[in-house]
Amino acid sequence: MATLGLLTLQGSTVNAQNLVISGGVQTIPGGTYDNITIQNGARGILVGDIVINGTMLVQAGGVLQTISDGNATCSNVSGPGNFILAARAQLSICSPAGISASGPLGNIQVSGTRTFSRHARYLYDRPGTQATGSGLPTQVWELYKFDTGQLNLSQAVAVRSQVGLISVGDISTNGQLLTLRSDADSTAYVMNYDAGVVMGSVTVRRYVGGPTAAGYHHLSSPVQSTTVADLSTTGYTAKVNAAYNSLPTPPLTAAQMPTVFGFDESRGGTNPQFQDFKYGYYSPETLGDVLTPGRGWVVYMGGNKTPDFVGELTTGVVPVALSLTGTNPSPNQFKAGWHLLGNPYPSPIDWDNVDSTITGMTGSISVFRTGGGRMGSFYLTYANGVGSLPGGIVPVGQGFFTRVTAPTVFAFTNAMRVADNPIAVARGAADTRPVFSLTLHDAQGAGDETFVYAQAGATPGSDDWFDGFKPGRNEGVATLATLVGEGEAAVNGLPESVLTQPATVELLADVPAAARYELAVGQWRNWGGTAVALVDRLTGTRYDLAQQPVVTFTAERAGEVRGRFALEFNAARVTGLASDAAMATLAVWPNPAHGTVRLGGVGAGAPVQLLDAVGRVVRTVVAGADGASFDVQTLPAGVYVVRSGAQTQRLVVE
Repeated sequence: MATLGLLTLQGSTVNAQNLVISGGVQTIPGGTYDNITIQNGARGILVGDIVINGTMLVQAGGVLQTISDGNATCSNVSGPGNFILAARAQLSICSPAGISASGPLGNIQVSGTRTFSRHARYLYDRPGTQATGSGLPTQVWELYKFDTGQLNLSQAVAVRSQVGLISVGDISTNGQLLTLRSDADSTAYVMNYDAGVVMGSVTVRRYVGGPTAAGYHHLSSPVQSTTVADLSTTGYTAKVNAAYNSLPTPPLTAAQMPTVFGFDESRGGTNPQFQDFKYGYYSPETLGDVLTPGRGWVVYMGGNKTPDFVGELTTGVVPVALSLTGTNPSPNQFKAGWHLLGNPYPSPIDWDNVDSTITGMTGSISVFRTGGGRMGSFYLTYANGVGSLPGGIVPVGQGFFTRVTAPTVFAFTNAMRVADNPIAVARGAADTRPVFSLTLHDAQGAGDETFVYAQAGATPGSDDWFDGFKPGRNEGVATLATLVGEGEAAVNGLPESVLTQPATVELLADVPAAARYELAVGQWRNWGGTAVALVDRLTGTRYDLAQQPVVTFTAERAGEVRGRFALEFNAARVTGLASDAAMATLAVWPNPAHGTVRLGGVGAGAPVQLLDAVGRVVRTVVAGADGASFDVQTLPAGVYVVRSGAQTQRLVVE
């Protein structure tokens, strides 16, 4: 409706030559205006050239689109006025010349001031070839190429959040420096939404956080053909030493130790002497060795450093051959089948996007987090949508461990890449599976978490795509795992029968010092009426975790605690605490004891173990027809546990 020079449009108001677009999508007719303001949540689309006498302002959350829908018209903004693109606003650019800092070039041609925020989004939107133009700031929040054709950089630019390639558009660095920034707040990444690519050399920075004290960080290269030397940065120099690679590793001084390591599970072959996990690490031969995309690298450096990777960005299929040397009876102690892989792309990957039909490979990953040196270091493990690694997201430049059960070739693909902001990835429908987690931590809150969940298809034994094993124990903080056969699992998938039938899951703890610790319920969802109890065999108590979700215990010494704790699902319902002895038929006498201990209530041929206070097996016998016996006179005084099958009894040695 137009009355006396007042033009009213849906979602906007024009009074004389002043236009305010307050919401929705609104076309802006060609003509002369005093002022135009596009507010948060509004999109203004030019459908003709406009002249600005005052100021055209695109506020945070607003969008100015210079090309009409359907690409029918590409329009410019000129006149004696000013143009302001605020932080977090978006400018869609259709001119082949892009945006210019001055003069009658590009889409913004006002002769007043031109303000383009370093924290705005710039989307180049037209078929054919475009230049970014001299007006593009040297740093931007986001940079996109939309539609077919190629965008050429006119000058160096650094991106803080995302470079996006949409509808088969390409970006060429054109000999200019394109940098993906990274700091404690954000890490920029590239998203190939379709088949578009970034052409030319790119600098990808990777902020390394954590303590300032040097520690081991697992990194990977998102570019092609960069070398070990490229890891050097302010305050850190990459160092290699081929002498480290002799088996066994010769003694080296601190000055001789390399600071960059690869991991090769085949080192030492099948020789049992070299099957310890530490023998998988090796030093690159020279600083010129290539950081192969898809492989992870261990870098010993302090936190708050920002190494960068320079080269052509990796995209498409990245195959990695994975060997299996020898056997692996204990996944947490031997290196057979373990591989240090790395995200090969300049964008995060989502482990949930990995094809679960791959054979010969487990479906879990473990990401290492250093506490500096060897203290406070731990693994975050993720398997089948469950675990301590948030969302299963592997960031840019991140290495991680996984394991194979047969030689295979694993292929990274673009389908694994996160297709949106990795901080707010849509996880789809809520997980309806029963998930339970238990944490183990010291008085300062440092510790570990282990997960148990139920799903059809899982078994009580080891399942490649349901269970997640850690490559090793934590350093300087407690480790907590469930026992699956000989393996120590951070994620343990169980059959759905655990919801209604009795089941026992053994726990293993490894504590760094004699101290008081807490076992506490972390997650507990979708279990319905299933009862979950924590059993402490050393003290002979069972805790109903619904009534007492935090249990405190004392470890008398540092080391492994095995056999003492277990989770019981759907055992005899408990109301508070109960004694295990009341349910056991295993008989132990005399108790207390200081010489020979007799055992009854066990069948002939049954193995019987005696465990000390931290769960180590100190005696093993096989029962005969008349039971069994232990000689304990050489053992230190203390509290022990006698175990035969599922039965346990507490024994005091004087």
